[in-house]
Amino acid sequence: MPMARTEANLRGQPGAVFAHLPFDPAKPEDAEARDGVSCSLCHQITAEKLGTPQSFSGGFVIGPPDAAGVHSEFGPFDIDHGRTRIMQSSTGGFRPTHADHIRKSELCASCHTLITHRLRAGGQAHRHIPRAGALPGVAP
Repeated sequence: MPMARTEANLRGQPGAVFAHLPFDPAKPEDAEARDGVSCSLCHQITAEKLGTPQSFSGGFVIGPPDAAGVHSEFGPFDIDHGRTRIMQSSTGGFRPTHADHIRKSELCASCHTLITHRLRAGGQAHRHIPRAGALPGVAP
């Protein structure tokens, strides 16, 4: 549920996977959890930390808005004036921005590489899964 988790993190709260079940249509955060992911979310991920263990398990970075409150949305193509006008007519508060990192698998890996902790009896963390050696720089 990357959208609900990202919004929770922006409010200084941890993401809570099952806190939105059953979905309540009156709660905006439940709608985000139900949708899960959106084009806009992925296209706001910056190049910061991509490909590092810190970016895995949803550790991507969404850039802050500029002084006018506008967020960059990254895409693989050069943006010309005509496309910018068309793109901004469908949504407000976002600026189309050319960036090559949007084509790299490291962006996808930020959510699709999940590292969890195996627990010992009593609930103590034992080691990461995938285990050390499976991913460079990931400690046991």
